[in-house]
Amino acid sequence: MTTTTKFLGTTDDVTTCDCCGRTNLKNTVALSIDDADPVYFGVTCAAHALKTSAKEVRAGAKRADDAKAEAVRAAARAKRAAEAALWVSYLDNR
Repeated sequence: MTTTTKFLGTTDDVTTCDCCGRTNLKNTVALSIDDADPVYFGVTCAAHALKTSAKEVRAGAKRADDAKAEAVRAAARAKRAAEAALWVSYLDNR
């Protein structure tokens, strides 16, 4: 059986590693395993669990963080475009 792991990004809201229990981490990597609730690992524990390097874990988390930030920017652009369309419609009907 194959498990799928998805990087959800980093967070500083959770500072305890769900793998080893280490506390007061600067931030943790959020992972979704088989679309379950997120688990929060330190970079080293995530690398061991995923059988990869810490560099790859950081890169995957950064890609997820960047994707989330772009989604926020896209939503803001869409909101501004909708507001502008309302103004244009108002001005056209005057």
